[in-house]
Amino acid sequence: TSTKNIIMGNKPQIILYGLATSTCIQRVIATLAEKQLNFKLTSIDVAGGEHKVR
Repeated sequence: TSTKNIIMGNKPQIILYGLATSTCIQRVIATLAEKQLNFKLTSIDVAGGEHKVR
């Protein structure tokens, strides 16, 4: 699995799972940034089924 974390802010309380290149994720990131909310983006391999692993 290839996991990449992007942390915005000191203590992120929101964990966002997805790919930074996804337009849906980009909209969520823009909204969180506009509201100045701290978040952590964790990239997952959706094509490889990583989102189904527990």
